[in-house]
Amino acid sequence: MKRKTGKKLMEVIWFLLRFNLLAIPLYILLYLDFSFQPLQNLVAFLSFKLLSISGVQASLSGSLITVISGFRLSVIDVSMDCTGWKSAYALLALAVATPAIKMKKKIKFLLFSLPPLFLINILRIAATTYLSLSLDPKYFSLVHDLLWQWGLAFAVLGIWVFWLKREKRIII
Repeated sequence: MKRKTGKKLMEVIWFLLRFNLLAIPLYILLYLDFSFQPLQNLVAFLSFKLLSISGVQASLSGSLITVISGFRLSVIDVSMDCTGWKSAYALLALAVATPAIKMKKKIKFLLFSLPPLFLINILRIAATTYLSLSLDPKYFSLVHDLLWQWGLAFAVLGIWVFWLKREKRIII
């Protein structure tokens, strides 16, 4: 029994070590103020299209979405932080750091899980914009910061835990 517990403890320690080592490139990119304008433009374009389909009057210029609601004009800047790249990186790091699963399965998981995460992020931007038009503009930060930043973090963890459960690495 002690041997099994010790083995599990070592797996957890190695997971945490790998995960933290994989965080180093993230911190380097953050320090360098990493930006990739084509990704920002793509995310803005897809969010703009979703808003337009839902009947919101909007225009697009690069990564800026201008939304008109009544006499109110709002400009949403789809910054690099809005692209969801950190969430995608976190999911990648969680998968790579997970012990006892072959790299081939990890790559397959990432190929199937990153596109839905990307779509969740597009929905997040469109929903935040839509809700900010429906509510008083002063609630934009509340909706954005609390609901969706935390919501995206829970989505990443939920996708990863679902995968671990499918791989029979955890029992819930």
